[in-house]
Amino acid sequence: MISTAFQKFGISLVIVLVFAFSGATAQEKDASIMTFDEYAKVRHGYPYIVEMQIGKGALLYFGAQHTFDPKNAQIAQIEKRWKEFRPTVAYNEGGNPSVSKTVEETVSKSGEAGLVRYLAARDKISALSLEPSRADEAAMLLKTYTPEQVKVFYALRPISQFRKRKNDETIEVFMTNVLGFLSRILGLEGAPNSIVELDKSCLWLSPQLKDWRTVEQSWFDPVASHAYTNQIARLSSEFRDLHMVKLLIDEVKQGKRVFAVVGGSHVVMQERVLRAALKSAPHK
Repeated sequence: MISTAFQKFGISLVIVLVFAFSGATAQEKDASIMTFDEYAKVRHGYPYIVEMQIGKGALLYFGAQHTFDPKNAQIAQIEKRWKEFRPTVAYNEGGNPSVSKTVEETVSKSGEAGLVRYLAARDKISALSLEPSRADEAAMLLKTYTPEQVKVFYALRPISQFRKRKNDETIEVFMTNVLGFLSRILGLEGAPNSIVELDKSCLWLSPQLKDWRTVEQSWFDPVASHAYTNQIARLSSEFRDLHMVKLLIDEVKQGKRVFAVVGGSHVVMQERVLRAALKSAPHK
């Protein structure tokens, strides 16, 4: 069932890439996002930064190691690169993070994604999400997995980051809000809709997980394969990478100066597709 889903996804990948590179050479049309089998063999540092340009448009793609520590060296690097690059539009991973009054408070609550929003608000430029709509992504996943599996995946995925950042609410309140949000997505209206129902779902979907509050980020590593959540993470990441690539190419080709911050693995995996479509500067 999963292999069939990957086959269908591969066909969609080719179609969208050809669309994205309309007017490109045959070699450019053959470019593809790096597979996870390929990525598993790659070693790279953080941040992983790629700069590209075509005409008046330019892209500074900052591949970060996720952090909620305002003193992390990457935070100062993002601010420095932002000032030097002078973007006209900004993109961040992870939806629409909140912004606080200071860099320190923003990063401690919303990580490097929040920093992008903070800088954009300060400099009065547009800041948008790199993510596809959750409804579109969920619809894709529901072709392969049950609604309960998909909903539990989405519910558990932010837990490890919740434990790392500064929070004004308990994990139970946070999860209740997450389940409420997920229940409004088409196809995910059913259980789990409460903490009690989440406990029951995890008990049979992931019996090795004794308490959902302790789930580790490794459960959502698309390169790993010890849980069904890893397999969903792979499908999700591929879907998101495809969306990000198309979005960034379109923006740069419109002549915009795009500053985007995302997890470093995404930049590594998308780089050759982006370079095939845009005149590129050396990797830094």
